[in-house]
Amino acid sequence: MTSPLEDFLSRVRRAKIISLVGKTGLRISAVIYEHAACLVTGDSGPMHIASGVGAPVVALFGPTDPKLTGPRGRGERLVLQYVLRLYDPFFRQEPSVGRLAFAHHS
Repeated sequence: MTSPLEDFLSRVRRAKIISLVGKTGLRISAVIYEHAACLVTGDSGPMHIASGVGAPVVALFGPTDPKLTGPRGRGERLVLQYVLRLYDPFFRQEPSVGRLAFAHHS
């Protein structure tokens, strides 16, 4: 039996990747996300729209805190965050090189 994370990543690996950057408006994007196998995106408006319509989301974060600005919708989500030591003032920690964090929610 696979974990939810393994199942999620397996579905992502099988998906057809299509870039729609700059090709659609918000309403059309929402309809596309609703039917998408997965959306891989940065900390952005499309991340929130996709999560809100129930699409599986892989959200990429840098120094912003995904607990504050991460996806909150009904869709399954995987948050990947990498913070270099240089850009870590928000977390008030002292990692030696950087910090990579994962959070999965279904």
